[in-house]
Amino acid sequence: MQTAARKTILILMSDTGGGHRTVAEAIREAVQLLYPERYTVIVEDLFLRSRWPGPPRCCGARPPRAPARAPRALWPGRAP
Repeated sequence: MQTAARKTILILMSDTGGGHRTVAEAIREAVQLLYPERYTVIVEDLFLRSRWPGPPRCCGARPPRAPARAPRALWPGRAP
């Protein structure tokens, strides 16, 4: 008998203080208890993996700084 390939579940969440990580971890544990050989569950914090809109302030990261001078291409016809 051929065994089925293990599938992966990706849970994207944001650790912003609303219990998102706790819920994601609970879902991962439940899936591992119910289907230990069938699924692999990966929990990723979307804010820490991306640059936009940036890491939330709760993580201790500073908001990105605006450039000192915007390129002319953004405002045609206006001198910087």
